[in-house]
Amino acid sequence: MAQPLQHDPTALIFGLPAARASNIVAPAALPCFAYGFQNSPPITLGRDAQNDVVIMDRKASRLHARIERRRDKFVIVDVSSNGTYCTMDGESEILLRREELILRGSGRLSFGHPGADNKGEGVEYVCL
Repeated sequence: MAQPLQHDPTALIFGLPAARASNIVAPAALPCFAYGFQNSPPITLGRDAQNDVVIMDRKASRLHARIERRRDKFVIVDVSSNGTYCTMDGESEILLRREELILRGSGRLSFGHPGADNKGEGVEYVCL
């Protein structure tokens, strides 16, 4: 007899800020994208159309960053030339340059620009 699939409650939900959604292409033009199943492939973010989330900003690299599930955590891995700016709610912005960071709570990711500049594209996220 087949065993029922285990539900894994850990999830990452990220969405596109309404003011910027016209410049970012997500799967099926969703304003919100959920990720979280154990053994899911990483989410790719960048300028190239093959990415899971396409960022239409010249400061973004073709493959800018990945979000990976590692056990019960989500890790952003920057693989870009210009860096990824991570702002977790209630904390100072962190610049990643070919580094990785465990995402916590909720916040915003900016690609090649500081989030406070409001020049570049950004993605908001929530870890559940």
